[in-house]
Amino acid sequence: MMSRLLPAIVLVSIGVHADAPLANTVANSAVFGSTNSSTPPIYEMATSSYPCWTNFILDNNWPALAAKVQHVPLPCYFTPSGGSEGEAVLIDHGLFDGHERVYEFWQANWQNNGWHMRSGGADDNAQLIQTPYGRVWATTGEGVQASGLAFVPGVITVFELNSGTIPHAVHISVPTACTTWVWPATRTDSNASPTGTNDCYQFGSVYKLPQSFTIPASWPYVDRLIAQAAKDYGLIVTDANHYGVGFRFENYQRPWAWWSPDGSVVDPYSDGTRSNLNYFQCPVPWAWSCYPDGNNLFVPFGQVYAPNTQTFWQALTPTSSSPIFAPTSFWTTPIPSNAPLHSNSANFVTEFLRQKSAYYGTVSINASTDYTSPVYIADSTTPLVHVTPWDCQNRATPTPDLRSNSTAFRSRRMPNLLPAAIPK
Repeated sequence: MMSRLLPAIVLVSIGVHADAPLANTVANSAVFGSTNSSTPPIYEMATSSYPCWTNFILDNNWPALAAKVQHVPLPCYFTPSGGSEGEAVLIDHGLFDGHERVYEFWQANWQNNGWHMRSGGADDNAQLIQTPYGRVWATTGEGVQASGLAFVPGVITVFELNSGTIPHAVHISVPTACTTWVWPATRTDSNASPTGTNDCYQFGSVYKLPQSFTIPASWPYVDRLIAQAAKDYGLIVTDANHYGVGFRFENYQRPWAWWSPDGSVVDPYSDGTRSNLNYFQCPVPWAWSCYPDGNNLFVPFGQVYAPNTQTFWQALTPTSSSPIFAPTSFWTTPIPSNAPLHSNSANFVTEFLRQKSAYYGTVSINASTDYTSPVYIADSTTPLVHVTPWDCQNRATPTPDLRSNSTAFRSRRMPNLLPAAIPK
């Protein structure tokens, strides 16, 4: 497995509080990027492409998925990732049924009777669940990643490194998953550890760099791009690797990639022979000095920065200057044991129990965006933007409350979701 160790690049969790285990994992193991195994090549087929129409043979008893992977517009040079994973992504721009469609393959392999696969997913884009942190497979069990999130967007692509912008949340893998998960993940790893174990992570957890964090210009190009994406969109835990903290880069070991001038396999990450194909800035292609190299580009966290130096992962450390509620707020004040009951308390309890019995027979906590709102913290460095009220109920005019406060929306501090390209 050819993985590049990346320098420690630091995060605050999206809920403002720090996640010390993540920083500890980085400190005790490594940050690495997979470029030619444990990550998929990404193929795109346009309506003008000439496919090799393929009926995949599914090597398990899953009739519904087996039906979805028939008559697949596969590129004739299709090559999944090496090793035991055999991963690949196929983006179909309308050849199959006129709709945008995505396929994911796991343990894809060629045998005498054709292409086989062990698992994966296939659906029109419209059927996937769209979230701010990536797309989720709507059909239970589909998709390659253990979290249920689709690879794209999430995997860092060669095109994004070439353009200077990663315009989406970036997927990360961790050593061990917890048995529970949080939205937008829909499942967990089969080798998950019991929730509450110190070294496990919930799939779906999102980490962001604070807007106040300054990305050092001295950082390597790829790390600055990842850091900017972490500020604008976040990093989301989507899979387990049983090793360290990992980033997936588009697998380059495939023929006829758009960056190859002659169809041969070209490494765009560390081909030191071509200035425009050296995103990881290795001086000589395939030299051991790149793993790690003399510039400390791909070395474990503990060797990159001196103690007490603020780095990408250390920015996970919370600050006391940004609490959601003041220490004196009633939200943070314990209820006294002798607090008097409301005069109508008995009726409140009766009605509560009636609603519990009438609606689902349980009491639940809403933790997804379907029925509850996320809370964002803005500080003095968060950019000011203009917000326009949206007439979502088609009332022709905003509600009186919004109309009377329209000027209050004209200059609000909100996260910037349109990052500029990063210079190389």
